[in-house]
Amino acid sequence: SYRCWGVAELAALLPLPNSGTTNYVSFTPGPVQIDQFTVDILHQFSPSDSLHGFYAFQKDVRTEPALQGDTIAGWGDNRAAHRQIGTLSETHIFNPSIVNEARLGFNRIAIAFHPANLIDPTSVGLGDGLSGPVGLPQTTLSDIGLVFGGPSGFPQGRDDTTGVLSDTVTMLKGKHTVKYGGEFRRYLVASFAGNIGTLTFVTSTTPTSNFQSDTATVFSIQPNIVSTRNYADSLGAFAQDNFKLTPTLTLEYGLRFEWNGTPVEGANRYAIFNTAAVTLTQVGTNGLAANAEYGQNYSFEPRLGFSYDALGDGKTVVRGGYAYLVDQPVAFVSALGSNPPFSTAVTYNGAAIPVSSLYASAALSGLAISMVNPHLKNAYIESFNLNIQQALPWGMIGSLYYDGSVGRHLLIVTNANQASGPAGSLHPFTTLSASSPIDAGKAIASNISERNSIGSSNYNAMWAVLGKNMHNGLEFNMNYEWTKSMDLNSLGSQGGLVLPDSNNPSENYGLSDFDVRNHFAGTAIYALPFKGNRLLSGYRLSTIVPYQTGN
Repeated sequence: SYRCWGVAELAALLPLPNSGTTNYVSFTPGPVQIDQFTVDILHQFSPSDSLHGFYAFQKDVRTEPALQGDTIAGWGDNRAAHRQIGTLSETHIFNPSIVNEARLGFNRIAIAFHPANLIDPTSVGLGDGLSGPVGLPQTTLSDIGLVFGGPSGFPQGRDDTTGVLSDTVTMLKGKHTVKYGGEFRRYLVASFAGNIGTLTFVTSTTPTSNFQSDTATVFSIQPNIVSTRNYADSLGAFAQDNFKLTPTLTLEYGLRFEWNGTPVEGANRYAIFNTAAVTLTQVGTNGLAANAEYGQNYSFEPRLGFSYDALGDGKTVVRGGYAYLVDQPVAFVSALGSNPPFSTAVTYNGAAIPVSSLYASAALSGLAISMVNPHLKNAYIESFNLNIQQALPWGMIGSLYYDGSVGRHLLIVTNANQASGPAGSLHPFTTLSASSPIDAGKAIASNISERNSIGSSNYNAMWAVLGKNMHNGLEFNMNYEWTKSMDLNSLGSQGGLVLPDSNNPSENYGLSDFDVRNHFAGTAIYALPFKGNRLLSGYRLSTIVPYQTGN
């Protein structure tokens, strides 16, 4: 029996075993309804001018019964979305050697997520700061690996729109094919976010356990809805040349320049935590600029590639390339809109607290603060490859490939308030200073989520491919890949404090979550040689053989 009414009500939400004495098995449908259409128009004004327009629209409504981590049925989320993409391009031929293409485009996604099960938390004795048909915190019984409720992080939604204006000129001159151009981009992200929270019971199976004594050790929630509308501009310019240096050697090289502006919140609904002054200040006030989250980012991105006909007979070709590719930081600064005074979120991780007063107890532990590293850098990848392709007897072609990349300044979330030193050491920040424009003197929670750019990755792969086009009734393709992927945190871009030690992130470097060491795929088709009878001719045998190891 359970010692209190609240836990009994929570326990009543858990299904009894239906497979043996300890297992519960269920099938939960995840219905999806999709409607979509496209429009494609091409108009030729003259032999030298054409206009092309394209538009696509998709609307979908679906239910995800267990995507967010619940281990029993009856929870999950409902989501409705519509997506649009449109382009309008004009191509003008000035002469046989010069062509210009101007393009205007946009893409848009509007999506909202809501918990599927809207139980009133007060009906099961939870004092989590919410009431009414809102749903329960995503609840974990750690010792038995059971998760129900939530999903955490919901309700939420966003309306993302990106517009692009670009122009590209292509010129043919002798052995050169030159392209140059530029583009302007603006993205707008309008979002809302609440969080029905997380709740953890470390122990659950004995009368004195957390679950049965109505106490929990980990709790977080954001009772109010936070709305933000942030936007940023970007400029890019490039020039590249394809140069047939000799009949057997072709070079391709280019350079791209990128400027990515710092995002701005339309109503200055960001609050920035200053680690030096230990203050929390709203942007656009007290001398703080509207785009003070981090500095502007400029990048120069070279690319180089070659193709070499080694013997001059078209049977042995060597290719290689190198590229420096930069990613634009997008939208993650919206976490600053969840700082006080815009959010009433709390987080708690400590001694057991009563579930009947979760919010009140957690609020005493301090303010939940997020921040962005003011020296944030653009994430980039250096990619390089080398391959050789050889024509073989009997119509076969063999290839050997090497492909590699290194990633630097990748996004990761760290804890800016992690204590250092022996157990029991104080956290660097315990209270906001008396000079803080927001919540002066108030206690700070033990964790401060900081969006950082210290992630790294490394990828290496070798491929061997052997193929044969249809000849004498046989066609096949076989490829084998050996790959190794390592990184600091495979899922860092999805947020969350996942590093065991933010003061020593390098100890988290290891195999990627998606590392696949060996992969083989083979396909073959054999046309049976029976002829002369329509009942016997035309038959083929085909097979597909896949094999892989790793995640």
